[in-house]
Amino acid sequence: SPMLSVTQEYRRLLMDISEMDRLLDDIHLNKDDYVLAMKDSYATNIQTSLVKDGEVIDIADIEDFIDAYHELDGKVVDSVGGPKQEIYNNIRAFAFGIGKGQSIGAEGIVDMHRMLMEGVDDRVIPGELRAVKHVVLDDDGHPLRVTCPPEYIGPELESLMHWLKGSPYDAISTGAIFVLEFDAILPFEHGGNRVRHTMFQIILHDLGLRNIGLCRYDDLIDADRPTYKRLLDYARVEEDYFPVAMYLAEKIHESYRLALSELSTKDRLDGEDGYMCQIARYARYIDDEFTVAEACSWAPDVKEQTIRTKLNSLVDLGILDRKGNTRNTRYRYNDFLKYLRDGYCLR
Repeated sequence: SPMLSVTQEYRRLLMDISEMDRLLDDIHLNKDDYVLAMKDSYATNIQTSLVKDGEVIDIADIEDFIDAYHELDGKVVDSVGGPKQEIYNNIRAFAFGIGKGQSIGAEGIVDMHRMLMEGVDDRVIPGELRAVKHVVLDDDGHPLRVTCPPEYIGPELESLMHWLKGSPYDAISTGAIFVLEFDAILPFEHGGNRVRHTMFQIILHDLGLRNIGLCRYDDLIDADRPTYKRLLDYARVEEDYFPVAMYLAEKIHESYRLALSELSTKDRLDGEDGYMCQIARYARYIDDEFTVAEACSWAPDVKEQTIRTKLNSLVDLGILDRKGNTRNTRYRYNDFLKYLRDGYCLR
């Protein structure tokens, strides 16, 4: 198991990030504001991921796709073609993976590659592991390192995913180690950066940073590319992962600070009573449909009719979805990603 020693400053950053993530949990956006926030963060993060894989897609194209997807209420066919396919694949892969990060096995990584590369490049077979030897070159074209031989990719990938299931480290340290070890294996000839980027975000989310998807962390990480690259190279040579983890923590901390500053002004429940906030918080946490009776259990000292009124107010504010009527009425917290998650599971 990789060894990692951290500093007090790193621990302080983690505590700050966790607190900001909790504060974002208490900010409730309506559907339109949520989509705007996603346009801001996802467009930036997706573009950075694709650029690293040699693809150039304008941020405006990503924003236009998110707009179109929102207008269709999530009902988008699997094959959309062109640049929009890249965007769709990236958002869909993250949506399917969240909640499963530490349970995804090697086959799940293959599934993720298949999903990310579907309909993207006729020269690439989605879900196919690398079958040729590969040497990573430096900026001058000189050999930098030899990656895992093809015949060992399967076992090494399985070993990495087994380690991930029991990682003793925090979200950012775990993500940093995963990125470095995944790069050393280089499981795919093309599209590996997409998989690595998606898994990194899923790891952060599933190990406690539930609101990382609302943060523009990728462009901050990539803003000082020479420094980041130097730290990655140092970690590979010295097997010292902490400098990379510290760099990532600093950038993620900044992205949370920016997100909190921007989104706090759009909180639809700012000034509302505590029971509405409590219901919204529970609804977001369970991430599933619920009934009036279930909502009553979240505030047992409040009458059912009062709960109904508050639920309907949350619907009017655009925070909850509602379907059915009278006794069959069910509610669910508005979630742009829920449509994509339905009906698919990474193994």
